[in-house]
Amino acid sequence: MITLAIRTDDGLVMYDYYQHINQVVARDEVARDRQAQVHLAFDIETGVLSADLSGNDMAQVDTLACRLMHPTRSDFDQQLTLHRGPDGCLHGDFVRLTAARWIVQVGIQHWRLVGRINRAQTATLDLSPQAVSSSS
Repeated sequence: MITLAIRTDDGLVMYDYYQHINQVVARDEVARDRQAQVHLAFDIETGVLSADLSGNDMAQVDTLACRLMHPTRSDFDQQLTLHRGPDGCLHGDFVRLTAARWIVQVGIQHWRLVGRINRAQTATLDLSPQAVSSSS
């Protein structure tokens, strides 16, 4: 029985992988269609992340999910929820960022934007939909 599992392909795992990739691509396409853009500002002193959204239907977004991912140390990763404030921007608290480089992903269920920030150089990040890569 073990030999069978080692020597055969697991088509279900492959299917799940491609299904996940297709969902990610679909979320990126929705961000492009909505012309979503986000300006993020990290206030290191207060520990507040502020997001200013623009694009089609962005005024309707009252809650924004944000993932701060360290490139090599997943134990540093943070998941935040930003809520719309009286100033029209979305705000959320983050734990002190000990490292300089981060991968940042923001979005809602149907779309997402991803980028990278080096906090040693800047405290702001502008995110817009990633360009479609043409594969030959």
